Amino acid sequence: GIDVSHYDGAINWRTVKVSGHGSFAYIKAQDGEHTYDSYFTANRTGASAAGVPWGPYLFFRPYSVFSAKIQATSFWDTIKGTGYSLTPVVDVEVYENAHTSVELRADLQAFCDLFQQLSGVKPVIYTYTSFITENALASHFSGYKL
Repeated sequence: GIDVSHYDGAINWRTVKVSGHGSFAYIKAQDGEHTYDSYFTANRTGASAAGVPWGPYLFFRPYSVFSAKIQATSFWDTIKGTGYSLTPVVDVEVYENAHTSVELRADLQAFCDLFQQLSGVKPVIYTYTSFITENALASHFSGYKL
């Protein structure tokens, strides 16, 4: 599968489907609290029309627990009713405001808890191996797909 965002520009989803890379796609919907991906609508519409199963993702900005809750609510408002078939993803790869691992985990937990309450599903947590290790995410988020 692939992940796409506005950085990829316009995508020919039929070409993606036949290329062998289009078994599924994750499409960026949002970055932080209110920065919406300008290609989200075009990408989700194109993926659906080409028969590529897709799910939305949010690039998480761990500023605070308060911000995490705004991001969860805003992300849900952005994606509900859009026809996704894959579990929504929270992409956590950065520290903001010189956060500690403890603060990062608290922010991410607040996001996940509220998102699950709103949507009825636990988001998938996307990150990279060293970030998981550095921040003890595997043990803290053992009930989530990482």
